[in-house]
Amino acid sequence: SFLSGGESSSLSLSANGRIAIVVEPSLDTIRVFDLIGEKWLLRGQVLKISMPVNFGANVAVFTPPGNVFSHLVGRIPITLVASMKGAEFTMLRLYQWGSQDSEWSRVCNDIAIGNCAEIDCIIQSMSIGRDGERGILAIALKNNEVYVYEILFGASRCSLKWTTKGTAVNVSGNGNRLAVTMQGSLIPSTSYDRTMAVFDVPRH
Repeated sequence: SFLSGGESSSLSLSANGRIAIVVEPSLDTIRVFDLIGEKWLLRGQVLKISMPVNFGANVAVFTPPGNVFSHLVGRIPITLVASMKGAEFTMLRLYQWGSQDSEWSRVCNDIAIGNCAEIDCIIQSMSIGRDGERGILAIALKNNEVYVYEILFGASRCSLKWTTKGTAVNVSGNGNRLAVTMQGSLIPSTSYDRTMAVFDVPRH
């Protein structure tokens, strides 16, 4: 079946292929659809920002593995992160929808990316993982800074956990590990053009 979108729209799918995210940054809107039978049905309200911030130019989505949501009643839970970019700021907004929810809810206050020039704050890579009431969100910026945030859903709190250097990030589904891609110039005494590192994300 088909999903409609504008010229600037992009499409992302959940890991199981049953949730589609249609993003139109030029309109500052995000629409989330569920595949019900053979039709794509809009989930809740359209997510929208009232001012032009290129909302959703970067999106990261988490859904639980199939062996978890196959036992749930209701819709598949989803955690969604979307970027916002203004002339003097870059921020992240987090939403969630539980299996028994009937609308989107905000997870915490918007996350403001650290001090950097406008071009340096362009997000190159973003990834999220979740295990119960704890999540890990990682972003890699154009200036090769990597920020790792801890999300405590029960407490509605998002906080910076640590930083490192890298050009791309990937968080494991349960948020326990973080893979970072690094250019050789970021690593002293190496002759490789690109190196990958995997970190355990401590719980404390």
